[in-house]
Amino acid sequence: NSVIGEARQRRGDFFDSFINPKHRLPVAAAALLDELNGDITAPLRNHPRGSRILWALARGYGDQIVAGTGELLAIDTGDTGKALLRDAIYKSLIELGVAHPRDVHDHLRSEYGYSGQRSAVSGWLRRFLEEARVQRLPNSTYYVPGDTREKTFERWTERPDLVRRAAAHEDATDLPEEVRAAMVEFFSEWDPREELVEALRVGAGQQ
Repeated sequence: NSVIGEARQRRGDFFDSFINPKHRLPVAAAALLDELNGDITAPLRNHPRGSRILWALARGYGDQIVAGTGELLAIDTGDTGKALLRDAIYKSLIELGVAHPRDVHDHLRSEYGYSGQRSAVSGWLRRFLEEARVQRLPNSTYYVPGDTREKTFERWTERPDLVRRAAAHEDATDLPEEVRAAMVEFFSEWDPREELVEALRVGAGQQ
């Protein structure tokens, strides 16, 4: 596509104009198209996915610019970068349904151009757990609980193999009773696995 090719070649012109104190807070890529030099951004403004193209180009521009969810862009001042990364991690976990930290890291890399360490992702997931924003199953398996148990089960069905491995993990005996009961119901009705139901009940001292 000639528009994308030209934009890629001139992205230095785009983002050199962006890197100034005015843009320390996140700004939508669509709004940025209107702010930057008119002749540079005109082809993108006329393109149906112009803001998405600009956002995608920003992902690979360098460490100074952070691309976040919702096509947001910001100069990385530390706190801003952390906020966008935090939001992107949380949204990625919702989109994945159930995930290990490495899965979230891979999703961030493919969807947001994240080039940071997996340890940063793991750290945010642990923080979300402390804040009760996420739940963790055995084998470092994370998910965002739904408003109802059914909503949670819908997320588990996105990747039931991870939930099965979590239920079969030796640490499943230490699950909180509420989570254990949810897993028993899930493997009884949503993803029938008699052997896992039995193991979860035996682990809880139930017959």
